[in-house]
Amino acid sequence: MAPTWRSFVAEVEDGMSPAELLDHRARAKALGLCAELAHARKARHLTQAALTRISGVTQCEISRIESGLTSPTTATLTRLLVALDVDLRLVPHEDHVETSVEADFAARVKAG
Repeated sequence: MAPTWRSFVAEVEDGMSPAELLDHRARAKALGLCAELAHARKARHLTQAALTRISGVTQCEISRIESGLTSPTTATLTRLLVALDVDLRLVPHEDHVETSVEADFAARVKAG
């Protein structure tokens, strides 16, 4: 059977320290947010230049954010959210079932 994405990630994360695991998962979330911002812009048929005119955020900064090269400040993120007419919501995963990898991660973080 071919390996799944989850099994690949589990294998990569297996040897990481708690701090490395946290950094790895935080980076994955940040890249997801960057992709969502790019998707919202494209869904509104806006170029990065057009978003610059609406938001006041430079095209260079938008490009770096969308490509995951930099993380936006709260002020920059807020400007982009307003310009794109979207909300940022923190929603728990309703269908989330903790895997053994995640349980191990939580235990390792607590153990510090």
